[in-house]
Amino acid sequence: MTDLTPILRQLRSLPPEELSVVRAKMGAWNKLGGNSEVTERAIMPTSDDDYLLEGIHFELRRRGLLGAEFRIPHRLYPTGYVQRSAEVRRLLESKLPRLKPVERTALGRLAARALADYLTNIHVTITPRVIMSHVGNTPIALDEAYPDYLAAGLLHFCW
Repeated sequence: MTDLTPILRQLRSLPPEELSVVRAKMGAWNKLGGNSEVTERAIMPTSDDDYLLEGIHFELRRRGLLGAEFRIPHRLYPTGYVQRSAEVRRLLESKLPRLKPVERTALGRLAARALADYLTNIHVTITPRVIMSHVGNTPIALDEAYPDYLAAGLLHFCW
């Protein structure tokens, strides 16, 4: 058997958000019977991991574009959504460290509303697929809605 000590040491040094990605990938890999081709669609985030997705669901419901209990199925996620969402969350968490779960939820809702408003202002029709496809523009949308708050680490005063 292979010595796993170096791998375990490296895992201990990862931040929680990266550990959740590793956990999801390993779970998907295990479900696929150890197949080395773990696809992005097989490692969709859970609601605990992706507070931006929860915010998107909330904003779409607020705008009357999503039913009260409807959740966007994984098969309808735009290609690259998982990666772009993780990148945006890493950026947000680097500017706003040590957020509590309730603060992450509030941040997800604030970010989704800013993104939807930003897309509306540039004349893009809001649909679930469109807002998820543009999740990479969230930092721009937040900066437009709250100029310099993100860079200064003051965004938590907005919720």
